[in-house]
Amino acid sequence: MVIGPKYEAALYDKGLTLSNIGNYAEATQYYDKALMIDPKNIHLLTDKGNALSNLGNYTEAIQSYNKALVIDPNHVSALKGKQNAISKLIASAPTSGYSRGCSDSEISKSSDRYINQPGKGPSFHSKAFMQTYTEGFDACSNNSNDSRIKLGTIASVQKPYWTSSNVTKPRLEEISPIFRWS
Repeated sequence: MVIGPKYEAALYDKGLTLSNIGNYAEATQYYDKALMIDPKNIHLLTDKGNALSNLGNYTEAIQSYNKALVIDPNHVSALKGKQNAISKLIASAPTSGYSRGCSDSEISKSSDRYINQPGKGPSFHSKAFMQTYTEGFDACSNNSNDSRIKLGTIASVQKPYWTSSNVTKPRLEEISPIFRWS
């Protein structure tokens, strides 16, 4: 069986449709299927990056944009998407998960917690976010024996974690190796 360009276009169109209605996870599946047919399709790579970024999977999104930029280093949509994903990755550095987890630990009704809201669950966040969310939740919950963290939690003042005097802002290359510029 020969798979032609019309099949790739159908998969791509399905991915776009799913992205347009906000179903980014399923859209990436269709983009991946289409990329198996044409792995150098810059539009597929860019739109896959957009969907991944909307899911909060910024590292994977940047990798998809990077593949597009290998094909065309001046592709405006890929450049903008990559810049946006990098900004969001920095803004959602893993300790923002800590802050959310700490805040959620103070909410007794689990259905009211951030992580249980539509579009905010574990599948919408990176593994790093979820790991630090759990750490923040555990550290700030009433079950924690570490009163230093409970009393001085950064989440309670809603400031970025690097405003604390004992924590330094991460350098870009510490967040992910994909940011190494050549």
